[in-house]
Amino acid sequence: MTITKIATGLFVSLALAGAVRAADVYPARPIELVVHRSGGSTWAGGRIIADALSRALNSPVVVVPKPAGAGTVAPAYVAHAAPDGYTLFVVNSGTNGTMPVILNVSYKNSDFDYYALYATQPMVLVVKADSPFKTIGDLVDAAKQHAGKLVYATSSYGAQSHFVMEMFKLSAGHLEIDQVPYKSAPESVAALLGGFVDVASTYLADVKGQIDAGSLRILAVPEERRIAAYPDVPTFAEAGYPDVVSTAWFGIGAPKGVPKPIADKLVSALDKVIHQPDVEQQLTMIGYTPAYMDFSTFTKFVNDQERSFARIANDANIKPAQ
Repeated sequence: MTITKIATGLFVSLALAGAVRAADVYPARPIELVVHRSGGSTWAGGRIIADALSRALNSPVVVVPKPAGAGTVAPAYVAHAAPDGYTLFVVNSGTNGTMPVILNVSYKNSDFDYYALYATQPMVLVVKADSPFKTIGDLVDAAKQHAGKLVYATSSYGAQSHFVMEMFKLSAGHLEIDQVPYKSAPESVAALLGGFVDVASTYLADVKGQIDAGSLRILAVPEERRIAAYPDVPTFAEAGYPDVVSTAWFGIGAPKGVPKPIADKLVSALDKVIHQPDVEQQLTMIGYTPAYMDFSTFTKFVNDQERSFARIANDANIKPAQ
């Protein structure tokens, strides 16, 4: 064996030994769980996972909102963070599904490792309770009679809520309903309640309180089947638009390259946390559907979702942001 091979083998052995020692003491300081919103359902779900993960790891996991740049700053921050296990991210169908497709972002999905999916969430199309639009058909008729006069709200340009509405407009015959993108889902909901927009496309969790209180009403859901909590609300397919199907999803990721012993410790903790009955109950209470995908399944799923949203953007002619 040559000296070079011996040296190389020694270097690898030392590196592995160092990673194992780091995993033995990990976590030695608080972990950041970065979210791309400073409120709303993504933040709320992140808090639930962070609290449970703190208990599982016996160390603080702190939710850190980075809402700037229409939600693109957070994933970029994580993608370029040190891969040491101290920076995690709430990966979701906006930041890692729709946004890389039509926004000029400084990250790629290949910049992340995808540890686990923890929930899905229905999207909804909502109007004020006193809106003249009682059904999807009413909205379509009004949009055709008053082309370009109606406006809809989303949490941001490029969000999944944007894609859902553009899919619907295409499916309904290229409806002319203009988008008003806000900085967050709560702001878009406030605009709807204030009468500044006619309809909003958003996550169920961001409007569940207002729906249950009777101030907002769901017209339809882009799900494969009706939502159990609102059995009278039709799916888009039932309303005549079978191509409008889109479910939001949420998971935990990290910068690619976290040492395997530390990554394994995180994956194991997440597996335990996500299946805890109290975590599932808390997620359900805010409008999520608890779900789970492991590392390899979730990684494939995210890549498939990016390709799917790219096809939707092309079919619905969703233009890249300028």
